[in-house]
Amino acid sequence: MCVEAILPSGRAETLNCMYFDFNWHKVYNYQDDVTPLLPAGTVLHTILWHDNTANNRSNPDPRNWIGYGQRTMDEMAFSWVTWTYLDDEDFKKMTAERTANRATARER
Repeated sequence: MCVEAILPSGRAETLNCMYFDFNWHKVYNYQDDVTPLLPAGTVLHTILWHDNTANNRSNPDPRNWIGYGQRTMDEMAFSWVTWTYLDDEDFKKMTAERTANRATARER
């Protein structure tokens, strides 16, 4: 499962890719200094793959039809995203701080 940001310029940037386990929904939190800072107008796009074949040992019955539904057994995956809105001034300030911090870290 991957989440990408499609920026207002049209460029896509992968934010993360992880193994999704139906039996245990995991939460991955970013450290504050690496949480993605995305400009207004960015679209988040979740990409999911599910191996519904006999090769997937977690698949109880590959002969079973899989489709959309409301039951938990119909769920394949989801992306739970939380966000904070920033005004333009705060976005520019935080972006500049991160750029400066990266430059300082490279100099060390």
